[in-house]
Amino acid sequence: MYQRFKRSIHIFLELSAPGDKLGRVFDYAMITLIIANAVAIILESVNEYAAAYGSFFAVFEDISVGIFTVEYVMRIWSCTSSRVSM
Repeated sequence: MYQRFKRSIHIFLELSAPGDKLGRVFDYAMITLIIANAVAIILESVNEYAAAYGSFFAVFEDISVGIFTVEYVMRIWSCTSSRVSM
């Protein structure tokens, strides 16, 4: 059961099948988060925005780093379930 769960995480993160709506939503959510981070970094470099929304940018960055870290750790953990890597 553990290996099956690990394999399903690997397939979900790495090998999204055509027609996999949940996989597509996840991919689009990660792309949106990446773009939002780029926009936040650009806006934070403007002194007026940094002064007005500095705490928001800091919290947004912390949450984003947390999400990216969890995704990356899940990719590393699940990659050993791939038959190619065994």
